[in-house]
Amino acid sequence: AATDPLSNTFDVVDYSGYDNHGKTKNFEGDERGNQGVLGTNSFNFDGENDYFRIDTTEGNLDTPNELTITFWAKREGNGAGSNPRLLSRGSFFQNYQFLEDNFLNSDKSMAFHIQTSSGGYTVDDNEKIPNSWTLYTGTYNGSLLRLYRNGDLKAEASASGSIPTNNNPIGIG
Repeated sequence: AATDPLSNTFDVVDYSGYDNHGKTKNFEGDERGNQGVLGTNSFNFDGENDYFRIDTTEGNLDTPNELTITFWAKREGNGAGSNPRLLSRGSFFQNYQFLEDNFLNSDKSMAFHIQTSSGGYTVDDNEKIPNSWTLYTGTYNGSLLRLYRNGDLKAEASASGSIPTNNNPIGIG
């Protein structure tokens, strides 16, 4: 990964073959190479302002009718802020996001939200986010919004409409 020491950014490479490369923002020092689930390739986010940004200017990540997002996360500490986002595309009223829910239930659980042409839909697993590696998956198939934790279905809700297509970047962290 290429590093720019003046801006605390470096390239994040997508090895899937889809070329959805990104850049880190606001990282200080070398926060790569931390112990992850599958080795030493995880990133340590400071919980304040670190994130990845994946630009979507070519519409390569537009998914208007169906969506599946899967990622590993490990919390260290109690979390901070008002509904911090772990993964998002656009604001709360655009596209989709995973966030720590301090608003709907104030229990610091994981929530998955999508905004469609028919309105906004949110599912919440109603369990405090653990301080251990956890696999989260959110799916939308045009009629159901689902949230899984470690492969177990934790929440689902009826939902409808298409997810807007646009050039909003994806943020991780």
